[in-house]
Amino acid sequence: MRVGIIGHGVVGNTISRKMREYANDEIVTCDIIKGKADYEDIQEMPFCETIIIAVVTTEQVIEVISKLHPKTMPYLISIESTCQVGTWHKIKDIVGKDIQVIMFPERIYPRDEFHGIFNQPRIMGGDIKEGRAFYDRYIIRENIIEASTADMASLVKLTENSYRHILISIAEELKMIFGDRFEELRKLCNTKWNIDIMEAREGISGLCLPKDIRILHEYTKSDLLEMVMLIDEKYRKELEDGGKVLVSQISNNR
Repeated sequence: MRVGIIGHGVVGNTISRKMREYANDEIVTCDIIKGKADYEDIQEMPFCETIIIAVVTTEQVIEVISKLHPKTMPYLISIESTCQVGTWHKIKDIVGKDIQVIMFPERIYPRDEFHGIFNQPRIMGGDIKEGRAFYDRYIIRENIIEASTADMASLVKLTENSYRHILISIAEELKMIFGDRFEELRKLCNTKWNIDIMEAREGISGLCLPKDIRILHEYTKSDLLEMVMLIDEKYRKELEDGGKVLVSQISNNR
């Protein structure tokens, strides 16, 4: 079987390397950046029975789907990108009911590639029967967790990253409250078996957490999600201003 991986950034590159280790399939890659993958133009790719899409945004996913040539349309499309709720339905409207589509969002561990692709539980939604038939060749059956719908699979990815954003924002708020006493306070609190206050570092950066909480907020209009995003913005601003407010204003006698 030939498998096409579209998007050759951190996710796509890791997927292609891990798949090639299994040597079950011929793997071809595509990315718009010159020299990054086997092909730069989707329509120049050879026919692939399965295509995995690992781009960054929902808009990019839809753009990729729209560029697939009707004569080389795959049998199965796997979306390993993080997408807005409802993306699966938009894709099916474009490709038609005969093309099988699954939402199978990545769970990349940047410092632990061994567990970050195939050796951990993954959430799958959509045309699950065909999705399982493909990924069973790479992942043990117990690690494919079926969501009731494709939208639920998308929502899981958005929620788990937003939850982590919330936990970090709580730590940032505590650091702004307690200042130079925060680190000792955090370590002492974390001696309790059910407490795990996160570290507060340079603000919530990277690609996934800030993007995913915004997507979930657009979908839910949650006051909580809006609040924690504002906390992170405030924390970053105080760091930029020299962290003057990150020195405790609360009396040690309180």
